[in-house]
Amino acid sequence: MKNALIVTANKAFLPGLNALLNSLDYYGNTPDVHIIHTPDLDEYIQAVQGAFNFKVIGFPISRLEDVRKDDFFNYTYTRYKYVEKIRYDYNVISHFDADTVCLNNIMPYYEIAARTTLFVVPASTLCQFPPEGFTDEALANQIPLFNHPCFYSSDLYGGTIQRIWDIGQEFYKVDGENDTISFNRALFRNGTLKNILALPGNLWIANNTITRDNFQLKTVNGKIYLHTIENHRIQVLHGKYWQKDYLKNQSKAHSGQSEKITRLTHNVATSRKVIDLFNNTHKVKLVDFYNGDQEE
Repeated sequence: MKNALIVTANKAFLPGLNALLNSLDYYGNTPDVHIIHTPDLDEYIQAVQGAFNFKVIGFPISRLEDVRKDDFFNYTYTRYKYVEKIRYDYNVISHFDADTVCLNNIMPYYEIAARTTLFVVPASTLCQFPPEGFTDEALANQIPLFNHPCFYSSDLYGGTIQRIWDIGQEFYKVDGENDTISFNRALFRNGTLKNILALPGNLWIANNTITRDNFQLKTVNGKIYLHTIENHRIQVLHGKYWQKDYLKNQSKAHSGQSEKITRLTHNVATSRKVIDLFNNTHKVKLVDFYNGDQEE
């Protein structure tokens, strides 16, 4: 079985991308990693090929982008267009963001997508309407499913994912449309919802619960893992925790709420420890390629 992971990145996201690659390797994950990238990552992509126990394949974003659209559109939507280039070479395709870190061996989820008709994707922790309320119109206001990480059969759902590019062309910047909304819209329009395996968002996104939980670092058989206060293992951590002002910026939304600020402060510090571990002690050291906006 052949598995692919698609991620888009530029130099500003290198602390996240490098941590992601190291973390995938650390927990024994082995999908081919396809990095859609800007020219400022050419040297990095070349340097890390052969560094891990999986292939790293670079693809210039300039070969996919729509020159009529702004950089943000191309950065967020080209990953779906890229699927048309690789869908017949892989059994399962997954999508990750460049500010996500893998915290476990997630290869079983590729197996689930390969051996069933299930489309595996996290549920949003913020959506307030139930699955029965999922309509095309409702998606402009709330996002039921997050767009990453997701795992799907390229044969069954490659066409659905490619359609996100076209939906983006139609709805981009209309009523706040972004690629996460377009992702949900494509699943709804293509009748994919009946085959969704919804993963718990607090374990597969985690940033939306950062003021409602207390992350705990644990070591098992010599490897570190991140757990919730109820001892559920977090699988993927999402957020730009390496940024110097991350805690300050996140705290603004919770001004005067001391309990939430305490949790936030603890969880950001814990998350930074994880990212630092992967960037500073595993196979590819971030310092060799990046001297930008990191926590001092």
